[in-house]
Amino acid sequence: GGALQVKARIDDADPARPLEGRIVVRRFHVVNAPILARLLSILAVSGIRDALTGRGIAFTTFDMPFSFSNGLLQITDGRAFGWSLGMTFGGTVDVDAETVDVAGRLVPFYTVNNVLGRLPLLGSVMTGGERGAGVFSAAYRVVGPLDDPAVSVNPVSVLFPGFLRWLLEVLSNWSGAGIDAISNDAGLPAP
Repeated sequence: GGALQVKARIDDADPARPLEGRIVVRRFHVVNAPILARLLSILAVSGIRDALTGRGIAFTTFDMPFSFSNGLLQITDGRAFGWSLGMTFGGTVDVDAETVDVAGRLVPFYTVNNVLGRLPLLGSVMTGGERGAGVFSAAYRVVGPLDDPAVSVNPVSVLFPGFLRWLLEVLSNWSGAGIDAISNDAGLPAP
């Protein structure tokens, strides 16, 4: 379900004919999404994960700015959100090599999380200034072959409101260093 809108522009003057645009989808449900199910399983958000097997997780908006050139899809500042779940994402998909390297934040209980982040004065401090990241969110990364990428989530990042996440990252180049991210694949670096 939902409404899909794609706006894009091809640069014919460039021999690579790069494509730049934005994909927006409104009012839809996600079902049978194995990578999203793995992310939610690692984060232990079973109620939301279980919705993937029924009618699906309802999203109100999916917004993905992108560029595509020479078989490489670059995603910047992507976000999707609904009542129960929000997520940010960015990275690359190499269509020719059939690989993915995307990272972002999962925002459980998005509506409540987002309302807290919109509080005057305190909201940007509580979210660390990250658009769409919510007050409490978990960093994740999906990397590897498109048909079976490695998925990791840093669940400890949920414990730190946005400002503390930002402060830790700035002051100590912290990305979960010293705290092992939970992953379905051994050896995957923390997001």
